[in-house]
Amino acid sequence: MKFDEILVFLHARRLEIKQTAEGTQEVPGFVETRVTGTEDVWDLLKSGSRARSVGSTSADELSSRSHW
Repeated sequence: MKFDEILVFLHARRLEIKQTAEGTQEVPGFVETRVTGTEDVWDLLKSGSRARSVGSTSADELSSRSHW
C-alpha cells in the first residue's frame, strides 16, 4: 500500500494521526511490524484477513457497489 493510499484509508475511517512527544507520528491501534521477506508479509496479510470483520450493514442496501 502506498503512503497516499494509507492516508485515504485513515481519513475514510476517521482514524487520527497523532504526534508523539518524540516527534514521530502514530495511529492509535495500529501495530508496526518488521518483516524480513515475502513470507512474513503473507503471514501478516493472512492474519489480518482472519481478524477482519465481514458483514452487511444497513448502508449496503443503498450502496451503488452492492451486488444483487
